[in-house]
Amino acid sequence: MTIAILVESIKDSLSKIIQAMEEFPSAVEVATSEGGTSTVTKPFRDEVTWAAQEMGHVTTRIVDVVNDTHGEIRAAVKKLMQIDEEFADDGRRLLLLLESAQEQGEGSGGGTYG
Repeated sequence: MTIAILVESIKDSLSKIIQAMEEFPSAVEVATSEGGTSTVTKPFRDEVTWAAQEMGHVTTRIVDVVNDTHGEIRAAVKKLMQIDEEFADDGRRLLLLLESAQEQGEGSGGGTYG
């Protein structure tokens, strides 16, 4: 049985994820709400504030899941590199892409990605 690893396909998919995460807002930006504070608008304002805070929590969880996924991908690539010498060069390229994503993620508002 042969297992094929389509490195270019993986690289393209990772690049798309990285690009999407660069455009992803930070949790702080999502959790911000603005508006009036009159007695009439207070109930609505409270609901909007609650919704904004919940969206901030969801955003944080999404970034955490992406970080975990990058870590799992990195670990799988390293393990494959140990098993298959032919994959080692491709694996190093994928690891560089993941490291690049992490560096870009640390520089943007969306959080850390790997």
